[in-house]
Amino acid sequence: MNRQAERNLRVNTVALIASTAATGVLGLMFWAVAARLFPAHEIGLASALI
Repeated sequence: MNRQAERNLRVNTVALIASTAATGVLGLMFWAVAARLFPAHEIGLASALI
């Protein structure tokens, strides 16, 4: 591979890792807030549907 292709691969790899991490953190925050606002049985039903 040439230098430009290697650089593009690294940039895309970092972007994919960052996107996955951000999705995980936001998902965790969502469920933490939902757990505070709704009863446990509703959270259980919602998570089962997903």
